[in-house]
Order: sequence, then structure tokens, then C-alpha cells
Amino acid sequence: TTMVQIPVTVTDPLNRFVTGLEKEHFKLFEDKVEQSILQFSSEDAPLSIGIVFDTSGSMGPKLQKSRQAVVQYFQTANADDEFFLIEFSDRPELAVPFPSDTEEIQYRLAFTQSKGKTALLDGVYMAMNQMKKAHNPRKAILIISDGGDNNSRYTESEVRNAVREADVQIYAIGIYESGAA
Repeated sequence: TTMVQIPVTVTDPLNRFVTGLEKEHFKLFEDKVEQSILQFSSEDAPLSIGIVFDTSGSMGPKLQKSRQAVVQYFQTANADDEFFLIEFSDRPELAVPFPSDTEEIQYRLAFTQSKGKTALLDGVYMAMNQMKKAHNPRKAILIISDGGDNNSRYTESEVRNAVREADVQIYAIGIYESGAA
């Protein structure tokens, strides 16, 4: 017989990760026939991660908080994770390509200036294309922005289709000023 590895991620109805599961919490079927699970392990497998970072004009007073969010995220990174950075304002720019380390991205972000409009969807679309160069089977995009899009060429449905075709998890961190509506 051949042993097949099946990576699994479990989330609850609010898309939060469920941890602490054991072998007995799973059943595996092939062609409606239950298969036995010979080996089960929980591990922090390496990720390929794209940071999609908003540098539009509205981010000016929020850039420091945005940089801090990236630094805090990097503190949880696996040593084998790989990264790229896309900054976007009027249009997206691949600021740091794969495979880079966290220090290179933090250095680049330290000198980031805010200006222009917000091409968020274009930034996500560019990130989907960059993910084709990923070396790890687990892929994620982290969007750091204060919200909407007002300058993209790609539509929401075009980006949604690109996301469906890619095996990529998307996470977003909203950066807002206190007292802002």
C-alpha cells in the first residue's frame, strides 16, 4: 500500500483556526470507503506569504501602526517561511520579491511613504500572480490596509476568480485611527 500525506486546516464558522485535534477527531474516505489513518501529526509547516501593504494617502498617520502589525506578524513566523512584499497606492509595486526574509521587508517598510489613491484589488491580483513562484505548498496573503479601493483596473469578480483558482488563504488586518467612523 501507498501512504498519502493529506494536509488539513480546520476552521470554525467564524474562520478561526481550530487546534488541539487528534487522530480520533477525523474520518477519511476514498470513494465512500473509510480508510484507516496510519499516522497523524500536528506541525507548523512552512508558508509562502505575500504581504500586500497599503501606502495610499489615507494611510499617512497609520503607517507606523501598519509597520508594527507586520513586525508582530513576523514574530510568529516559521524559520522556513518565505515572503514577498507588494506595496500599493495608485498602482501595486512588487517591492521585495520571493524569496526574501523578514528583515529585508522590514527595512523596505521603514522608508515607505504614503501618497495617492488605493488600488487594493490590483495589489491582491498581483499577489496571486506572485504566488505562482511559491516554494511551499501552504500559501497565504496578508493584506494590511485601511479599507476600500478607488483606483484598481481589476474588478472584484476578476480578483475573486483569481483567488478561487489559487490555493491561497487570504487574511486582512484593518488599520484604523481611533475615533474614525
